[in-house]
Order: sequence, then structure tokens, then C-alpha cells
Amino acid sequence: MKSLLLAPVFILLTNILIAQNVSGKVVDIETGLNLSDVRIMSTDSLFSTITNENGTFEVPINRTYVFSKDSYDSKTIKITSETIVIIQLTALTENLNEIIITSNNFKSQLKTLPTSISIISEKDIQNNNVINLATVLNNVPGVYMHN
Repeated sequence: MKSLLLAPVFILLTNILIAQNVSGKVVDIETGLNLSDVRIMSTDSLFSTITNENGTFEVPINRTYVFSKDSYDSKTIKITSETIVIIQLTALTENLNEIIITSNNFKSQLKTLPTSISIISEKDIQNNNVINLATVLNNVPGVYMHN
């Protein structure tokens, strides 16, 4: 008799413990390209994963997730249904003030580089009526370019 009473309780607990999952895909909002390695973390920090190389993922439903990737805006979404989810992330745009070309792999500001630097301005290019950039680069000390 005890086993008959415990059977419904066991079935109920089993259904609760087996989480229902939803599949989805993360894409770039402008290009529609699949985004791999997007970090997906539940806001309660009980679940985290990343998208695969095709941008797809699988997460438990009835949780709120933060989708984040370098160079993209993060997006927070509550997933409540078992239908396929498509998440669109927007790429961040950055304004470049200067471009630094170095022979090493260290990032640094132009004014803090420990080497001699020559700057080619837009005016230098316009004054020389340049068709080939090698002409202007040959005016830089220590640089010689030829075709």
C-alpha cells in the first residue's frame, strides 16, 4: 500500500527535476551571421553555457538569461516557452582616433611609445598629389619602399 502512495509522489518529483529545455540561435542583427562563443548566464547564476560554432544553444526554460559577447551589446531575455528562440545582438561601433602600427604586440598610446615615430598627415598626402602611398612613405626617415 505504501508503494502505491509513493508512486505518484515519485512521478511528480521526477517531472520537476527534469528541466524542460529550449533550443535557440544567436545572430548578428545587421548581418544575420551566426555568433559563436556567446556567453549565456542565468541571472540567478545557476546555469551558464556558450553558443557553439553555429551560434546554437540549449538552456532550461523559465529563467532570465544574459547573452554577452565581446564587441556586442549584452541582452537580457526571459525565456518562458519551449519554442525555438532567436537572439539578435547588436555590434558595438567604436570611433578610432588614431591608428598605431608597431612591430611588437603591445597596445600603447602614440605619445607613450618608446620609439621614434613619424606621422604622415592628410596634408602630406594631398601636397604630394599621391597616387601610390610608397611615394609618401619614402619621405619618412628610415623607410624606403619601391615597386
